[in-house]
Amino acid sequence: MRRTIAGVSLAVFISHMAFAQPATPAFEVASIRPASFPNDSYFLGFSSAGTCGVPPLAISGNRVTLSKVTLCTLIRIAYNVPDYRISGLPNALTTADQSNYFDVRAEAGEATLTQDQSRAMLQTLLAGRFQLKLHRMS
Repeated sequence: MRRTIAGVSLAVFISHMAFAQPATPAFEVASIRPASFPNDSYFLGFSSAGTCGVPPLAISGNRVTLSKVTLCTLIRIAYNVPDYRISGLPNALTTADQSNYFDVRAEAGEATLTQDQSRAMLQTLLAGRFQLKLHRMS
């Protein structure tokens, strides 16, 4: 009888620990779409600034908006790192091509987001949508 009670108590404790772990921060709704440019000459002027520039992270309440950003830019914003710390991106994603630019619109619950919360949610979004794997180096 005592063994059964101890076994049940242990099972309840373990299941409680599993539910107590913090969830990975994620947006409730997110859209990543190819960016649209009015014409080719607009794109040429836009892309001359480089493919890894960092626009400000536009947060409005519980919404995050990024327009005409590359995957490299999304990584820089999400992990708050300079471009020289990013390596291993395929060449196809680092060339100045209209297909490498995206518009990101995301919304998270009801709470107002901070920059740190938004970055953590962008990291989750990059892992889910682009299968981004991160290897931190010292």
